[in-house]
Amino acid sequence: MRWAALVLVAAAALYAATGIYAVGSDERAVVRRFGRVVAEHSESGLHWGLPRGLDRVERIKPTETKTVTVGMAGSADRALGVTPRDTLAQFLSGDQNLVNVQATVQYVIRRPTSYLFSTADPTRIIERAAEAAITATLADQSIDTVLTTGKSALAVVIKDKLQHFLDDYGLGIEVRSLSLAELSPPGQVADAFTKAASARSDRERLVLEAYNYANEKLAQARGEAQQSIDGATADRDRAIDLARSDADRFAALLSERNKAPALTATRLYLETMAEILPRFRSKLIVDPGKGVDVTILRDEP
Repeated sequence: MRWAALVLVAAAALYAATGIYAVGSDERAVVRRFGRVVAEHSESGLHWGLPRGLDRVERIKPTETKTVTVGMAGSADRALGVTPRDTLAQFLSGDQNLVNVQATVQYVIRRPTSYLFSTADPTRIIERAAEAAITATLADQSIDTVLTTGKSALAVVIKDKLQHFLDDYGLGIEVRSLSLAELSPPGQVADAFTKAASARSDRERLVLEAYNYANEKLAQARGEAQQSIDGATADRDRAIDLARSDADRFAALLSERNKAPALTATRLYLETMAEILPRFRSKLIVDPGKGVDVTILRDEP
């Protein structure tokens, strides 16, 4: 009986020792007692609770970044010898075109209790939520926008939608990043999309060249117009200055004429003759009051 009691005491001690558990420095422990959460420990070291069967300890690593790949077809398709590119999941764009998409989601756990007990398979929920986010994002875009906007721009939109969905589900996780490892048209029409992208690039190049040519010609036309305006302005200013000079000269001459009319008339006559006589090739000087036989005048060769 004594040995039996000792064995029972030892067994009870060993059973009670099962209530001791350790928490790592990068871990957080969630303790359930009869299925109900009673404690959540973030301090590292040894902790004690009720023995195994009464308490259950779940350990998670909140700082660990977990990765989920979204957009791969099932393993049955790959077993049939389908190429990796053909195993990509396909989504519809807003204009009803198929797009191959594969995304990588990285996340961390922010609320351990929600992560552990909101669903039995958090990874599957994340995959389905990411697929829903991709579907919702591509449904608002045309195929040309999807393939030309770039992976990074669409990835940001999809990441925000995914976080919104996961918050609604109460999974207690935070999406750190979402990258699109693949974003391409299906293989059957890849050549057509390549040609379309090349044509689009050629169109943009031609449009850019046309804009550059138009800007060059516009600048040239503006320069010529400004040159014409400057020339006309200079001619106008010159004409105005000349008119003012003539007006000033006439006003001065009128003042002199009023002072000495005969002298002014004689001076004007002499100035006029001095101006026009050099233009004639032949000159005939006669005495005042005598007639002139103009028949002797003829053009010299």
